[in-house]
Amino acid sequence: MWSIFLRFLFFSLTFSFVTPFFFNFGAAVANSESAERQYGECSWYEADSAFRFPSGQRLNPNVLYAAHKTLPLGSLAIVTNPNNGKTVQVTITDRGPLVYGRIAALSKAAFSALGDLDQKVFDCYVAPVK
Repeated sequence: MWSIFLRFLFFSLTFSFVTPFFFNFGAAVANSESAERQYGECSWYEADSAFRFPSGQRLNPNVLYAAHKTLPLGSLAIVTNPNNGKTVQVTITDRGPLVYGRIAALSKAAFSALGDLDQKVFDCYVAPVK
């Protein structure tokens, strides 16, 4: 009986202290912070054609979509590359990215409209469409 209790205590304490430091999941719903323009790094992601978003639709690299931590799924956002001034309007279809410092993961089409695919990551602004 004590071994079960000690195991439970160990795992509950371990995950409550370790999880916030190793994983940056962000909030699952929109908050007041997401209503303003955010600055950070954007990356692009590509998966196989079997990948599905939380909405159930399949990944299509030719569609302008993005993953964001706090903006509501299905909402529109404007992503701007401050280095060249290019902007693109995307639909938020997924949560992420899970890498610290990155605020959005863009589809291949959205990323190529803003910069060079060889760059992999660039600084950007993300603002929700009101």
